[in-house]
Amino acid sequence: FKPVPPAVVDAGAGATICAGETVQLGTPAIPGQTYLWAPGGATTAQITVSPAITTVYTLTAATSCATAEDTVTVTVDTAPTAPLLLLPADGATGLQTTVELSWNASAGASDYTVELATNAAFTQNLQSQTVATTQATFGGLGPVQHFWRVTANGTCTGSPSVVFDFTVTNEIFIDGFESNDFSAWSLVLP
Repeated sequence: FKPVPPAVVDAGAGATICAGETVQLGTPAIPGQTYLWAPGGATTAQITVSPAITTVYTLTAATSCATAEDTVTVTVDTAPTAPLLLLPADGATGLQTTVELSWNASAGASDYTVELATNAAFTQNLQSQTVATTQATFGGLGPVQHFWRVTANGTCTGSPSVVFDFTVTNEIFIDGFESNDFSAWSLVLP
C-alpha cells in the first residue's frame, strides 16, 4: 500500500491590471493532479485571463483521494475619463506664437499628456508634454493651424480627448490695423 499525497494548490498572487491587459494565474502543474478554474472552466494549472471587471478566480486541484482550493483576485483598474478641453477654443484664430492650453481635471488622473501637431492625425511636427496640472504652454509656434489633444494618466492611461485646433498668426500686433479695422482706434485722448 502506497499513501496518496494530498492535493497541493496555488492560484498565484493577486494582480491589478488595466482594462484590456492580461495576467497569468496559477503555478506549474504537479504530476498526478487535475485542475479546474472557476469561472471559465479551464483545466490547466496556469491560465491567462483578461477580465473586464474585478474578478475572484478559484482553482481546485484534485488527486485520486483529495481536493484542495485556492482563490486569487484580479483587480481591474479604470482609466481616468478624457479631459474636456477649454482654451484656446476650438477653431480659435489670430493666436500668438506662444499659446497656453487648458482643460478640465479628470478624476483619478495623476498627470496629463498634451500633444500638439500641425495635422489632425498627430504625425506632423508633433510636440508633447507631460504635466501634473491642467495647463501647458507651447512656444515658438509657426503661423499655421495647430491641433491639440490631452490624455489623462493614472494607474491606467485614459483615452485622448476630442481634438481642438487653433491658428497662429504671423502678425506682430493684433489691433485690426492690418485688416483696415480701425474700430479699436480713437482720435480722442483718454
